[in-house]
Amino acid sequence: MLYDITMCRGDNCPKKYLCYRHTADIEGRQDFFPNPPFDVEQNTCEFFWQDVQRFEQIKLRAYEIYLEERRPRGRALDHWLKAEQECIEKWNK
Repeated sequence: MLYDITMCRGDNCPKKYLCYRHTADIEGRQDFFPNPPFDVEQNTCEFFWQDVQRFEQIKLRAYEIYLEERRPRGRALDHWLKAEQECIEKWNK
């Protein structure tokens, strides 16, 4: 399914790899925000549109890490951050 959306270049945005406005494939002519919509002071973006596929990839990898470490308790955030970093590195290749 294709959407006609305004895309974001993701300048200085920590959420860009989870935002569909940054990760969607560009087909033909595409409009971009003239200025990055991410508000650094508030750490928010009113135009953030979660890329569900990438979110699911991170979630799956975090669960794999949890299993690899033999199901330790209280480490969910550590597993998520590690999975997120691995996925971002993979996507940047």
